[in-house]
Amino acid sequence: MLVLLEVYAFVRRHGNEATARHHTHNKLNNEGETRNLEVIVPENSSSFCAFIVTSSPDRIAVSLKSPSGEEVEKIPERPETSFEVYLEKCNCTVKVEYSHLLSGIGSNITRVILVNPIPGIWTITVHGELIVNGTYNAWLPITGLVTPGVEFVNSTPRFTIVTPGISAGNITCSAYNNVTGTLYDSSSWGPTRILANKPDLAAPGVNVTGVFPNEKLGNMTGTSVAAGITTGACALMLQWGIVNGNSIELNTDRIKAFLIRGCSRELHISYPSDQWGYGKLNLLNTFNLLRP
Repeated sequence: MLVLLEVYAFVRRHGNEATARHHTHNKLNNEGETRNLEVIVPENSSSFCAFIVTSSPDRIAVSLKSPSGEEVEKIPERPETSFEVYLEKCNCTVKVEYSHLLSGIGSNITRVILVNPIPGIWTITVHGELIVNGTYNAWLPITGLVTPGVEFVNSTPRFTIVTPGISAGNITCSAYNNVTGTLYDSSSWGPTRILANKPDLAAPGVNVTGVFPNEKLGNMTGTSVAAGITTGACALMLQWGIVNGNSIELNTDRIKAFLIRGCSRELHISYPSDQWGYGKLNLLNTFNLLRP
């Protein structure tokens, strides 16, 4: 009897947002307290949205000040409601949307949308209306989806893993330079917003030689490259386990565990790390540890 097995290993790129200045976070300690989010907007910027995420018990409201000095007073927080204000001096529109209980992670999200913004520093003020936890994270669109130069004045590289790399069901990899042994500068940092450990591991992702669509060889850099190399490692794991019959119950979680076990680690780094996960991918060591 012939039995066909469909087995998958899900590998996701980590993202290249560490140096993009597209994330910041802070904490409101008491109701009535305020914090400012300052966003730099360059000349000829297209419209964009800033996302502010809080835990579900908390309630915040926002106000806004444009580079020209025009102000949008505090907009009352009402569930599933949007507000729109036109600023005459700026000839631009500000939209604010409040959404509760963001699906899957029990959080609230506030969207501040700037339509045809003028250049300069825009200040979004976060007002604590009901504070239980108080921590909030704010993101701008990732690189490629927003005008270059749109960034937070005070940013942090942590919490910059892109979707779907934040999912627990994936093998998520950051990128490093396998010549120098250093982390790729733009490789996003963990953890996830709910403080889950990510990435899982790091793989080569700087100046890696590969085949381009025109069938010519070239060098590629980024966490997508690291994800491709990790995918190849997973394919070899599946061949060992499924095709060769050594472990027919292999799945993403088991492959992740085997790869993590075999990772190369440095004595001066504490693992799991927000940048390196559980270490550098070392498939040979993974197979050596699987020997009887």
